[in-house]
Amino acid sequence: TLADRLTTQKDEASMRQRLRMLAVRQTTAQLQNEKLAAKWHVPAVIAIAIAEQEGLKNEIHSVMETLQKLSASSLPSAKVFAAAVASGNSARISESVDKAASETALKNYAVAIPEQGQVIAALQLMIQQLNSSRTMEERVREMANKMKELAGSQSQLATSTSQSNVGSRVAITKSQQQFSTELTLLQAEIQQMNQNAGAQAATTRQDLLAVDKLLESSHAVLDKIEQKTGLVQQQTKAADNIGVIGDLLQEQANALAKANSTGSGTGAQDPALTKIQEATKKIMDAKT
Repeated sequence: TLADRLTTQKDEASMRQRLRMLAVRQTTAQLQNEKLAAKWHVPAVIAIAIAEQEGLKNEIHSVMETLQKLSASSLPSAKVFAAAVASGNSARISESVDKAASETALKNYAVAIPEQGQVIAALQLMIQQLNSSRTMEERVREMANKMKELAGSQSQLATSTSQSNVGSRVAITKSQQQFSTELTLLQAEIQQMNQNAGAQAATTRQDLLAVDKLLESSHAVLDKIEQKTGLVQQQTKAADNIGVIGDLLQEQANALAKANSTGSGTGAQDPALTKIQEATKKIMDAKT
C-alpha cells in the first residue's frame, strides 16, 4: 500500500509536469504558426514547425494512453487520472492535435492555429483535474518551487546573454520565449492561489514580453554594448521578480502548513500519511 501511494504521488507529479511542458511547447508552436500565417516564410522554419507539431501529436497521444492505463489501475488516485482523461476527451484533445499536425503539414497555418489553441486549453483542463485531489498547501508549495526553479533558469540565461555574441541571438531568443510562455500559462493558476503573487506574475509577464520583443526586433541587440547591457538588466530584473513570486508562495505554503498543524491536531491527520511519514523516517534512519 505504501509503495502504491508513493508511486501514485510520483506519477501525479511527473504527469502534471509533462502536461505543463507540452502546453508550453504547443503555445510556442502556435506562436510560430501565427508568424508563418503572416507570410513569414523561411523553409528551415517551416520544416521545424511541421516536425514539432507532429512530435507534439505523438507525445500527446502517448500521454493520453498513459493516463488511461493509470485510470484503469488499482491505485488510490485512479479516479483523478480518469477525470483527467475525461477532460481531455471532452475537450477533443486528440482530434485537435491531429488536425493541427495535418494542417501545419499542409501549410494551412490559419486553420491549424485555433486547433492548437484547443489543445492548449485541453491540457490546462487536464492539469486542473490532476490538481483537484491535492491540498492547497501542496499546490502552493509546488508552485513556489517551480517559481524558484524558473527564477534560477532566468538568471542563468541573463549570465549567458552577457557572455554571448550576435550569433547566439536565435538560441537566446528561443530560451527567453520559453520562460515567457511558461509564466503566461502559470499566471492564472498563481492568481487563484495568491492575489499578490498573481499581480507580480502579471507585471513580470509584461516585462518578459518586452524582452522577447527586443530580442526579436533588433538583430544587433547582442552586438551593441549599450543595448546588450540593458537587455541583461531586464533579464536579471525578471529573474528577481520571479523569485519574489516564489517567496510569496513559499510564505503562504508555510502559513497553511502551520494553520493545518494547529487546527487539526495529531488525531486528525490522515492515517495513510502518518504511515508514509513513519516509513520515510525508518528509511532515513536505515540509510544513516
